[in-house]
Amino acid sequence: MATAHRRTALICGFLVALLAGCGSASSPSVSAGASAPRPTAATGSFGPADVQRAVDDLASLGIETRVRPSDAAPITVVTGARSLVRLLRLQVRNLALEQTGWGGTRGADLDALSAAAGGGPVSTLVAGWLASAQTPAATWAASLRRKAPGDPKATVVPTLALVAFLADASGNRKASGPPPEAVSVMFHGAGGATFDGAAGQAASSDFCADVSAYLSAALSSIVDSTAEPPAWLKQVIDQYAPQYKNDPGLLHRTIGAIALLTYATSLARPWTVSLVPAPAAVAYGVEGQDPVTGDVNLTVLSGADVFATDVADCASLANAQLASIPVKDSLVVWDASGLGAHATEAHADPKVDENGAAGLTYTTATESKDTAQNGDPVTTQVWVSGWVNRAEMAPLAAVVKSILLGDAAGSPAGSTAKALYQAMEPTLNTVMRPSGFALIDLTYHTPKASPSPSQVEAGLTGTWNGTWVIDGYGNTGDFTMKLVQSGSSFSGTVVSSNTDCPTGTVNGTVAGSSVTFGWVLSAVPVQFTGAIASTSMSGTWSAVSCSNAISLTGTWQAMKQK
Repeated sequence: MATAHRRTALICGFLVALLAGCGSASSPSVSAGASAPRPTAATGSFGPADVQRAVDDLASLGIETRVRPSDAAPITVVTGARSLVRLLRLQVRNLALEQTGWGGTRGADLDALSAAAGGGPVSTLVAGWLASAQTPAATWAASLRRKAPGDPKATVVPTLALVAFLADASGNRKASGPPPEAVSVMFHGAGGATFDGAAGQAASSDFCADVSAYLSAALSSIVDSTAEPPAWLKQVIDQYAPQYKNDPGLLHRTIGAIALLTYATSLARPWTVSLVPAPAAVAYGVEGQDPVTGDVNLTVLSGADVFATDVADCASLANAQLASIPVKDSLVVWDASGLGAHATEAHADPKVDENGAAGLTYTTATESKDTAQNGDPVTTQVWVSGWVNRAEMAPLAAVVKSILLGDAAGSPAGSTAKALYQAMEPTLNTVMRPSGFALIDLTYHTPKASPSPSQVEAGLTGTWNGTWVIDGYGNTGDFTMKLVQSGSSFSGTVVSSNTDCPTGTVNGTVAGSSVTFGWVLSAVPVQFTGAIASTSMSGTWSAVSCSNAISLTGTWQAMKQK
């Protein structure tokens, strides 16, 4: 019994450390009815009112939030169907603070986490859900993003958006465990203590075990649930993520991975790292001129202490409390690989200063004066990330695991949740740490192609077989064009696969090595540009989706049939 009490006290100590923050952060502005917080700077105040707005927004989406697991009712009554997803206010506080600092998880990291669990790509699935916005949760989540998305793998997804996705994806699923009412009315702690939720009073002060039992049951109800995906999810899969077609197991593991990340992150991020680029958009330097530089400013946001009273029981059991405020000289781990070949890191502060701040400076690549003046402009997106390496992150990961898998409550989670956690654990412990991302728009120029007279009369007449790919989503399809050329113009017909509008007409022109043409598929235009060389051609395309008016871009290539 004494050993169990010491373990509970250790867990409580860590939980207090998670919840006891002080400092300053920006205040999200949100009104009732699930209107997203929109912080504009990493300064200002953050407190209970901001958390309450997030609670109200989630309630409007069917997600309930309680102060304590044993409470007889949620803070705000949910509207409509109640989701399997349910949270504690301490979790919502952490996620609201993360949103204040424009934090979240990069799409590539989501994909890596899901792959570790045996699931499929999350970034394209969530991007398709956000783009289609067929549900109130998708509309709300789309408004949480810092800027318009580019490549889904590079896009930072706020954890609040993942919570909304999880609620949507599991909304019509049937849980295999006890209903939320049964979990909230009766809890059994590590020492066998019983909590009477109906009376609203705890018969024991083992708040940590209470939390563990509640969250473990919530997580298991999502991970262990079985049901057909909702209709909107099937449509998203058809258009954006065909990997999940006819593979319910892949989808089930993917949703389980999102659930584990969401619940772990909401416990493990009582503070957040905000990265702000200055400026937000840069360009290549020009040879002979001063180099172009930019900065990425890192700030640690810990928010106000809004949970001291909520965890009083847990605090009374803790033998020691860990500082939850990042202190001066904490190490900063920078990742500037997202700059690619477009820029080079010039300097990076290795530690945060007394204000919890640090910075990185980079220099963009250079281009010739002729290319800068006469070339075709191209805008891409680069990124820099950073996190503050604090000593408690490793033991904190163990405590989060103990809470979510029910070990802290003496009521272990189901086999499915345990198996997923075991597979994901190394990747999860890295991904769930508080990280910041700076997304930077960068412009450069490509030299104009020199026309080749010998190709003006290129023989386009004939049958061309090709493929197309959608940028960011990975969707691909085949097409066959039958063309007739007359001088520098050509026309014909096209049949394309894996699209809602598979047939249409073709009209275009060729000038030197450049080819430009368009398809009209079921009255929807698709614009193509590219280069031709003898019996092959390739380039880029742009269009508006046939089914939901989403702007899409991609690449294409074709070979002439002999």
